[in-house]
Order: sequence, then C-alpha cells, then structure tokens
Amino acid sequence: MTPLPPPLHGLTAFNQFLNYKLVPQPGGKHRKIPIGRGGRAVSPVDPAEWMTYDEALATGQPLAFCFGPDDPFFFLDIDNALSDDGTWS
Repeated sequence: MTPLPPPLHGLTAFNQFLNYKLVPQPGGKHRKIPIGRGGRAVSPVDPAEWMTYDEALATGQPLAFCFGPDDPFFFLDIDNALSDDGTWS
C-alpha cells in the first residue's frame, strides 16, 4: 500500500486509521466498507476499532482516516466539482 502523501503525513500522529474495501453497487458506483483488525467490517465511528497508521499500512489494504469530534481540523468533501477538462465547477 502506498504511504500517505507528504501534505497528509501529519495525520499519522493520530491513531484513527482503518482500512476499507470497495464493493460494487448498481450504476457503476462503489461503496466503501470500513475494515478493522482481522479484515472484518467495523463501524468507523467506534474509536475502539481504530488503528495506528503503521498498523493500517501494514495490512496492505487501502487506508481510511476516521475524523473525531476533538480533532484540530475539519474535512470538506466536494463531489463532482472537477470537470473532465480539468476545470472546477
């Protein structure tokens, strides 16, 4: 698995990682299933399931970061904002 890119390396200080697997859905979309220790599906909002960055990376599976209420940052998810020609809508 590829390590986090340098701008996201600060997240490794937080033990809030899971893995995920993609499950195909009708219409060509995929659903991300959070995966914890042992490769089983878990709740991403349960801190008892979260792993360190090194633990999650060692599985070789895609990484997911779980945001918590006390984190010093926020996440903004903008869907479908990048056009096929590379411009932002």
